[in-house]
Amino acid sequence: MFQLEKHMVAYLAANGIGTAGGTSGWGIFQSELRTSPITIIVVTESGGRPLLSAEKVEGNFFNFNVIVRGNAGPAGRNAAKAKADDIYELLKLNRSITVETDTYRNIRAITNVMDGGTDKNNCPIFSINFTGLY
Repeated sequence: MFQLEKHMVAYLAANGIGTAGGTSGWGIFQSELRTSPITIIVVTESGGRPLLSAEKVEGNFFNFNVIVRGNAGPAGRNAAKAKADDIYELLKLNRSITVETDTYRNIRAITNVMDGGTDKNNCPIFSINFTGLY
């Protein structure tokens, strides 16, 4: 059974991006941007796209978004941007990964790292969108 958010959190943690459920350093979570920890990475699943008429693929498309929030201030912004860049580099080009028994094929970035401005506490937010096949 595919559990995209859970599996991407585990994959990012296994590759040194942060700690799944961590409360210090870079914590990686599923679904929601929490108020703490401040330095947080969140994986959210979105619907897959429909096939174009010329596409012949085996599998189902999926999309997911990764949100990175850093500490307020220039150093926090730089650290959050660097963390978002690390995630982008890890997953950007047709990567296939297996987590537990599920394989996610052709994962690739569909956006560059995007600056989302700041939250109400002036903490910087960056995001990246990815797609792939089950």
